[in-house]
Amino acid sequence: QLYIFLLARSPLGLGVRGRPASAMGSAESSEEAPPEDKVVADSDGVVQVDETAAQFLALPTAQQVWAHAVSSRAMLDEALGNDKITAIEADILMGSTPGSKDQVPTPIMAHPPDRVSDLPFQEFLEACIENGRCHIKLDFKEIEAAEACLP
Repeated sequence: QLYIFLLARSPLGLGVRGRPASAMGSAESSEEAPPEDKVVADSDGVVQVDETAAQFLALPTAQQVWAHAVSSRAMLDEALGNDKITAIEADILMGSTPGSKDQVPTPIMAHPPDRVSDLPFQEFLEACIENGRCHIKLDFKEIEAAEACLP
């Protein structure tokens, strides 16, 4: 079964809450964080969740103030630093970062036709989780990028 996971930082630490994709329209919600022993980050920082720890969250309201096409560190810093912004939309594709020695494409925050960005997906996600204030919408432009971002 497909789960949609929302990552959020709370006073209790990093919480991962999931909802079966088939129940995304449900009004059922819970604000409790999963038990810490159910949420584990491996050595690569990939969050693993015991399925029994999945919690249901209310969907965001329609009254969001969006930052669109956030594809650079400067744009992300601006969006996260603006208290009026409540949601961030960003595009992900395979590419490279300036000065990277490794020629293997990795997930980056960019919009086609760009293939270079100063913001790798992992750093984007970590900054959004650390901030913990904004909803995020991820627009994967390539299936390879989506596969590379999954645990």
